[in-house]
Amino acid sequence: GLDPLFNRISGRTKMLEKAYETEKKETVIVKLQQLYDGDEIISKFNIPANHVMGFYYFAAENKYLAGAVESGNSERIQFMLSGLAVQYLKLLNEEK
Repeated sequence: GLDPLFNRISGRTKMLEKAYETEKKETVIVKLQQLYDGDEIISKFNIPANHVMGFYYFAAENKYLAGAVESGNSERIQFMLSGLAVQYLKLLNEEK
């Protein structure tokens, strides 16, 4: 009956939702790059040069930072990036 149709619609909906979430994160990354270029990420947050893009992706995963980026609250963004940098550097050290 209708089960294959519902499954198809449901799968399509999940795919679209995932694509939307990915697009939102990519938007956050672009805005972060506009606010803080790679050199600033390195100097202000002590992120190694070869991990700058990884840090952008890591930061974009944080929904609170994404909200701050969306609202354009630069002080909150910088504060949150500082905390996220500490977490990211800890993860990098754990990988060694």
